[in-house]
Amino acid sequence: MIKNLIMSSILALSMNSISYVYTPHGSGVLVQVHDELSSFQIASYNSYTDSNFPLATRIASSTNHYNCHSYAWYSQNINTNIYWMENPSLYYADSSYHEISYNQVQPRDRICYFDENNYNIHSGMVLWLTGEVQNPVCGYSNTVMVQSKWGNKGLYQHKGDYCPYVSTYNGEASYVKFYRLNETHTHSFSYTCMNDIYHYEICSCGTLLFQHNFELNIVHPNINNPSYIPEYVCKDCGFMALNPSV
Repeated sequence: MIKNLIMSSILALSMNSISYVYTPHGSGVLVQVHDELSSFQIASYNSYTDSNFPLATRIASSTNHYNCHSYAWYSQNINTNIYWMENPSLYYADSSYHEISYNQVQPRDRICYFDENNYNIHSGMVLWLTGEVQNPVCGYSNTVMVQSKWGNKGLYQHKGDYCPYVSTYNGEASYVKFYRLNETHTHSFSYTCMNDIYHYEICSCGTLLFQHNFELNIVHPNINNPSYIPEYVCKDCGFMALNPSV
């Protein structure tokens, strides 16, 4: 039922135009630009998927503006990414990325879910390792936590084997592969705020979304009240809030 909902909503997408984005080695990858969902669809899709996957955390709402492959391979900046990508295989076919074994996986590596015909049906960003032993659900998917976009549903943080693409939820993925950007570098992070809950942690090899890391910064008097008002700041990105939601 979950798979059918996702497939039917994908088929209902309205394609406005086509374009190309480019792999690090310069291969052109076909992408599409779609009409956005209605506000009713966004609310409905958010509610449905949240209720069916209560152990996953939705980071951003349902949208037609980008999908899983575009998020994982092209850009993790959801405020600027407007592209829908059907086939990301050129990213690893042209050696921009190389496959790594499950025991080499690190945050910011890409995880790809393949069906029995060896077609990549879903991509995501590795967030961290779970420390679990492989289970029989979908290859080594359970050994990682993932950030991935679910079709035109929301962007979710989830355990790798807990998503609509695996057999437990009538998905067609039978195994996963992991890929890493084909360059050697030391991570160099910068931060920018996405909203009052999350910020981007940016490196040239990929971007991940994390909750703000708030600490009490200063207190200052309110001219209308002699008491002091606490103010909090994220230690990573510098976002300031009077009443942090996390």
